[in-house]
Amino acid sequence: MTFPYRLPIVCAVALGSYLLLGQTASVQPMEGGFAKTVQPFLAQNCARCHNADLMISGVRVDHLNAHLEDRHIRIWEGVRHRVRDGSMPPKGQPQPSAAERQKVVEWITKGLEMARARPAPKNGLIRRLTVSQYRNTLRELLQLEDDLTETLPPDAISKDGFINNQETLQLSPLQLEAYLEIAGEALTRALVEPKQKPAVQNFWVELGESINKNPLGEELILGANSQLLANKDYTVTQLTAAKPF
Repeated sequence: MTFPYRLPIVCAVALGSYLLLGQTASVQPMEGGFAKTVQPFLAQNCARCHNADLMISGVRVDHLNAHLEDRHIRIWEGVRHRVRDGSMPPKGQPQPSAAERQKVVEWITKGLEMARARPAPKNGLIRRLTVSQYRNTLRELLQLEDDLTETLPPDAISKDGFINNQETLQLSPLQLEAYLEIAGEALTRALVEPKQKPAVQNFWVELGESINKNPLGEELILGANSQLLANKDYTVTQLTAAKPF
């Protein structure tokens, strides 16, 4: 069975990687614009009143840079607002031209958009589920008791002895494919086709003390999740192959 969700997931991962690469590539132009336009503007029109020694209204701009760190977002928003409405520099002070104000506002606006779009490590990083978490998720979502995760490699153990460390739970393309195949198999087992009747198997069971001369090594279960007899005390013969009613 082919599951249509595989292609969108793979495409989403590829698109996310493309966007991150594009974001990284655009940092250099932002730094160039800051050094050429914004930094001289702040130094000439703002820094004389908003610096480390004289922080009027508790604001300083001499430490701002092109990275627009999260802790500086509100300051940048205030600078943009003041520069755009012409309230800064205050009246009586040398004023920049309208073109200079426009260039600074445009740079800050673009920088704020990029800052809000970048990943926020403070909220945690994306990681894959551990094998046990993935198995439990399938069980909870699909009410499926079958363990389909036996083919997955064991999770790596961090230097602290944990398996749920995000640094060790990266998702490679091969692991993604394995997770998708397991999800597909789980759906195949969980979904019921209304037009297909269930299969039936017939067995003949002979019981008696030590009648099985070649018992299996694995423990067999009779009844509802209960082992009733030791392997050597029964034999099972399949009478008919599985077939629909």
